Formats: sequence, structure tokens, C-alpha cells
Amino acid sequence: MDTGLMRLIWSVVEETPAMHLQGACDRETIRLLLARIDQRVVLSAQARSQAQQYLIDRWHLIQEISFGQAM
Repeated sequence: MDTGLMRLIWSVVEETPAMHLQGACDRETIRLLLARIDQRVVLSAQARSQAQQYLIDRWHLIQEISFGQAM
């Protein structure tokens, strides 16, 4: 995954209201984040798959960051 996509993912995560990120890592939340990424850029199937896996793998970190921002 290139750094531009990673920056975009984190930008979308930071802009997403914390209440959407506090629950368990579920398909709907991942779809929400991917849809917000899709609104900004057109991803290849491979890049979209990488972004999805990146979000799943880092879900606990995403939750910790969103929890800290919500306080």
C-alpha cells in the first residue's frame, strides 16, 4: 500500500465522528469508511482490498484514537 492511500485512510478516520468508530469492528463500519474513501478517489480492486484489510488490522488502534479525540 502506498503512503498516499495510508494518509487518506487516516484522514477519513479522523474526520469520522467517534460514535461511528467506538463499536466492534463490523462490516458496516468498514463499509462506511471505505465509502468515504471512495468519495475522494477511485481505487483499484487491489487497493480497495488493501485498504479494507488495513482498517480491519488496525481497528483497535482506530478505536483508541477515536476514544481519545472524543474526550
